[in-house]
Amino acid sequence: MSSAVDLRSTRGRESPRFFSLRRYVDFLRGATQPDEKMALGSAYVGTTAAGGLSVETIRKRIRLATYNICSGRAGRLEMALRAMQQSNVDLGLLTETKLTNGIYTRFSLDYHVVATEARNHSQGGVALFFRDSPYWQVESIRRYGPNVISFELVTGTCQIPVVGAYVPPTDLSTMEFVNRAMDALPQGLPPLLLGDLNVDLADLRDDRARSVAADLASHGFEDLLPHFRQRCGFRHGTTWWQHRNEETVSSRCDYILGTDRRMFQNMSLRDPRLFSSDHLMVLGELQSDTLGRNKSYLRGRQRFPLRAPKWGPATRAEALLRDITESLPEPTREEKRARRAWISDETWRLVDERSALQRDAGHDRAKARRLSRRIRQAFQADRK
Repeated sequence: MSSAVDLRSTRGRESPRFFSLRRYVDFLRGATQPDEKMALGSAYVGTTAAGGLSVETIRKRIRLATYNICSGRAGRLEMALRAMQQSNVDLGLLTETKLTNGIYTRFSLDYHVVATEARNHSQGGVALFFRDSPYWQVESIRRYGPNVISFELVTGTCQIPVVGAYVPPTDLSTMEFVNRAMDALPQGLPPLLLGDLNVDLADLRDDRARSVAADLASHGFEDLLPHFRQRCGFRHGTTWWQHRNEETVSSRCDYILGTDRRMFQNMSLRDPRLFSSDHLMVLGELQSDTLGRNKSYLRGRQRFPLRAPKWGPATRAEALLRDITESLPEPTREEKRARRAWISDETWRLVDERSALQRDAGHDRAKARRLSRRIRQAFQADRK
């Protein structure tokens, strides 16, 4: 019999999240099976056959998000990336970016950015952002029209195809690009669809909403957010709101859709600090594969893995390669210089002041406009 702890007996919960470090280490020391593991914060640590800790069996949680930022122009893309960094988001989709002519930031705040070409500067456009990690990587990025982008999230032996989309309120042609992207995904893998669909799937009021819902149902998608309990203040389930004639109008239009709820450990609504938008962010947490398996996958992708065999006598070519390698001096590694942030602290202070002001529904709009003009001037000065 295994010496694993019965997680269901802890305070009546099925899967508790946090344990004391001493209890966690004592459990690992007494484990007899190499695949026994427990959760500690955002990492899963496995054990070796001898019962000790193994770095190669560490797993991490991947935080995936979708967020409508209303516009990525005039420095708002950098502001959104800063909000994602503060929320500790690993990768995700920014919708309604409105970026045109290929003019946007490709790398900022440790995030790589790949954006589509919006039809005009007033509507549409999406942007994929992700940061580097030894536990997973983003591959096979493809654009489909102005509002759809697809990619594959690969972590070790696990491959997750993802499609990101923004569907304008009066447009159905985007669903054709979504279907085209879905058809191009690898078969037999559970896909994900995230983005702003401008449709409340729980309240199909018109033919357009029913048409979008029918297309999603044909791929087997379902809304994954209701499967998870939300924090207090976000249990309303809406992701968009607007004040009209002293009334607040709200709806649900931002989604992370999937075919298997078990892919996610948690999913929640968040309101990123220091960024102003009339949408909420949908944040999901997935489990990565082990660090060792992801390293093995990356080694398998190498075109010429020149490695000598571990057993048996060396051939003449292998002996020559070893002699040449030993005769060469040790290379000196240059330290990687961190990229200098081009946005000054004073500019971020103005951005934070405006974001705090706009969170109040009855804020001084004249003051907000003055701050916006000062922010644009500050961005222009920082670019010089």
